[in-house]
Amino acid sequence: WFYNYLKNNKLLSLAILSVAFIYIFILMIITVNRNFQWKNQLSLMSNDIKHLDNSAQAHNMYAFNLVEYSLKERNKQEAFIKKQNAVSHYLRALHIYPDFFNVKIDLAGLYINLNEIEKAYNLYVSAYQQDTTFYLSLLNAA
Repeated sequence: WFYNYLKNNKLLSLAILSVAFIYIFILMIITVNRNFQWKNQLSLMSNDIKHLDNSAQAHNMYAFNLVEYSLKERNKQEAFIKKQNAVSHYLRALHIYPDFFNVKIDLAGLYINLNEIEKAYNLYVSAYQQDTTFYLSLLNAA
């Protein structure tokens, strides 16, 4: 019945079609603008994290990528800055969701890389207490 109604009412169907095209055009503009932010995965995530401040998973993924990029970085100072930035995002993820097991393990590994052994030990022990079936956290703590 709706199709027949639109078929008989040309002005209404033209209005609906115009709104649909405007909507699609706006989405195209948004997509094109987003492409300029996407130089690489890290640049895209660094832009997105501004809008996802209360997402533990977003902070976890951004921190993980910062660590990955720091390991590929040739400039040691830049690598260190990326690692420090990753620490702050891992800590933000834990602040949002204190029982985030993967963050504890990944942050502990990063602390070892940064030679902050006591912090790593505490996180490994905390992770083991949270999940005693994941014995690698206990082995890493040793």
